[in-house]
Amino acid sequence: MSADAQVRASDLTDDKEFMATLAKGLAVIRAFGEHRPVMTLSEAAKEVGLSRATARRILRTLAELGYVEQAGRHFALAPRVLELGFRYLATQSWIDRALPLMKGLSEEVEESCSAAILQGTEIVYVARVPTRRIMTTV
Repeated sequence: MSADAQVRASDLTDDKEFMATLAKGLAVIRAFGEHRPVMTLSEAAKEVGLSRATARRILRTLAELGYVEQAGRHFALAPRVLELGFRYLATQSWIDRALPLMKGLSEEVEESCSAAILQGTEIVYVARVPTRRIMTTV
């Protein structure tokens, strides 16, 4: 089970404004990844720690909204899920200011240049300027 996707009762707050169903839906989205690009309903339920009925309602809702695609018994993320990340990037004006500096650095050192943020213990890359040549090794 993926620790990142797993929904635990201890993670759910007593805050009356907190929506546990939304948290579970986001956990289902996070359960998909490089090593699990496609899942059945049962696999998704097990991966996230939900009942099959709850996982089914979440996956059906995500499919109806266009965030997952269903092919028979299998579910996969749909391209629309990228909108969630792109909306974050669109609100970060520092990225637009950093890109010209990153481009200059990339040209100066003739290597690609990336910008990342720390999200908990994870590194999330938010911008990249590729080099015009193949990367060198030292």
